[in-house]
Amino acid sequence: MVIQQLKIAVFILTYFIYSWLSYAQVNEVGILVCRTSYKCICSYPNPNYTYISMGCPGHPSEDQDSIPMVSSDIGNNITIFTMQGQSINKRLSITKLYNNSFITFTNVLSIRILYTKLQYLDVQTFLPCKNSLQYLELTYNQIQTLPQGIFSYIPKLALLYLHHNLLTTLDGTGIGSFTQMVSLDISYNLLKTLPNDFSSNFLPQCKTSLRMLNLSYNSLLITGLEFYDTQDTNMITSLLQLGIANCSIEQTWKTKGKTFLIEMANLEILDFGYNGFNEILLETFRSAYPESNSKLKRLYLRGNNFKSLDSYVFRILTNLELLDLSKNKISSINENAFTGIYFYLIQCIFHNFIGAGCHLAGP
Repeated sequence: MVIQQLKIAVFILTYFIYSWLSYAQVNEVGILVCRTSYKCICSYPNPNYTYISMGCPGHPSEDQDSIPMVSSDIGNNITIFTMQGQSINKRLSITKLYNNSFITFTNVLSIRILYTKLQYLDVQTFLPCKNSLQYLELTYNQIQTLPQGIFSYIPKLALLYLHHNLLTTLDGTGIGSFTQMVSLDISYNLLKTLPNDFSSNFLPQCKTSLRMLNLSYNSLLITGLEFYDTQDTNMITSLLQLGIANCSIEQTWKTKGKTFLIEMANLEILDFGYNGFNEILLETFRSAYPESNSKLKRLYLRGNNFKSLDSYVFRILTNLELLDLSKNKISSINENAFTGIYFYLIQCIFHNFIGAGCHLAGP
């Protein structure tokens, strides 16, 4: 009887431990990292806390402004670190990262800090991770400026996400130090210009590795020439995804657009929303690609100034899965506007003056 009760107790204990582990953020070596918008307790379980973290000597709570120190015997084993609030309205109270915040994290591959009140970073915050860090996400925070040269200490970084902050400039931060960047997202900030080493260093050094670039929803004025070197060679032909929504590039597009699209033959996702384009963009699509070269699967053209869709305007985009034409001024659609693509098109989004659904003509 005692043995049976013991087995039941062990089962219940195991169940609760498993539940806690599956609900917390676990890294590759099984060490739990504090992750909550309120409190996170370390060393022992407590049913009053949402997320359980075991093995770290300190715990971030509502009244702490930085990450607690982690001993080297633990920090050296951590490969994935995540600190995350619940939402924009329920942020973690962390406001600062110092030069010793990750001093023991010498083998960390990924650092994610999101939905916090983070504003300040020391220039050497990530120096201890210089030989290992590949993924850095500082999103949905309150960062207004980054220190000069902060990225020069982590040149091996491959994925950098800074979207949804309050950044006004990235000049001097060391973006040009990267040599193998795969994904860069600086969207949803307050940037007025691209980093001063974007065209001169960053693109030339990463032109074969870069697969995703998102510059959308800043205060940028993109001419399109930023993507070309001094020999007029396109430096982003390796891209699979490009976001330049809300960047006002129509004037350059009139002279460069067709060439640009032909050169961007690998693109699968393209966001051109809110750029003030009129029908000249659609004509560019119609004349640019040979049919066999179009790999576009998702095309976002929302929030432009299209008033009509002529015949065969999307004929060459035979691999489209999603086409977003919402929030334009479309009042007329030629019956052959979508001829040639309807077998593949899964979703077409319309919210225009005509109030029409997406009616696709056959070949």
